[in-house]
Parts: sequence; C-alpha cells; structure tokens
Amino acid sequence: MSTHGTSARKTAKATRKDSGARVTAQALSTGRGPKAQGKLTGGVAAAPAPAAASPGGEAIAAKEHTRRDIGSRQLVFQLGAADAPASASGPFTSPDGVPMRFAAHCLTHAATKYFADPRQATRAAKASHTWCTGCAEALAGHTKHRSGS
Repeated sequence: MSTHGTSARKTAKATRKDSGARVTAQALSTGRGPKAQGKLTGGVAAAPAPAAASPGGEAIAAKEHTRRDIGSRQLVFQLGAADAPASASGPFTSPDGVPMRFAAHCLTHAATKYFADPRQATRAAKASHTWCTGCAEALAGHTKHRSGS
C-alpha cells in the first residue's frame, strides 16, 4: 500500500514553468502580453526584439542540421557571407523578381535550394526530402522497426 498522500506535489520543472518572472520574461521577449503591448506601462510599449537577420545586411551564422531519421546533413547559410561555402554564389534575384539571399544545401547529396528568408531555408533543411532527391530516396527506403507485433 502506498504511503503517499492524495495531494499532488509539483515537481521542480512544473514549478519553474509556472514562475511568474519566467512567464513575464517570455511575454516580453515575444511581444505578447499586456506589458509588451504597453497596456500596463502607461502606453509605453517594450522595445521589440532584434530580428535574426536585418535586410540591410549583417550576416547570420551558418547552421548545420542533421536529419536523425535518414542521417543526412543540411547546411543553412546566407549567400555571400564569410562563413558560406566557397562554391556558393552571392545573393541574386530569381526570375520572379524575388531576391534570394539564403540557401539550404544538402551536404550528403550535394543538392542546393535558394530562399529569400532565413526561416524558409531553415524549415526546408528540416524537410529536405521535399527538394533533395537523394533525401527523398533515402526516406522512401527508410522503414521504422517496431518491437512487438
């Protein structure tokens, strides 16, 4: 028979997640909540968080992503940046008139796709099977093994 009481205790993780200071800091950093919108501070809104990459041109660092399911590696980088691969070209304009400033490159299968926005490039690196034929073939041949039935 269990000697534990019927009242539920909060774990350290649950207590930290419910911390008022943590909730306020999260609301301020995302621009949500009454303080960030200026409702509680007399109409003075909090300063917006800086963007990941300004259109004016400061470079963002290249990021490498590894797909755990198929083991392929993708690199997301800004075209023309100092840490971009030597084979990468500089920024260019697509035939549609969209300025392409970022790229997702599959290091495993040597395929590259270009994007205007860093979020699009990062999202594409995580779903490389949609634009890299090698990743698509690897994913098609990949089966998960289940124990049991």
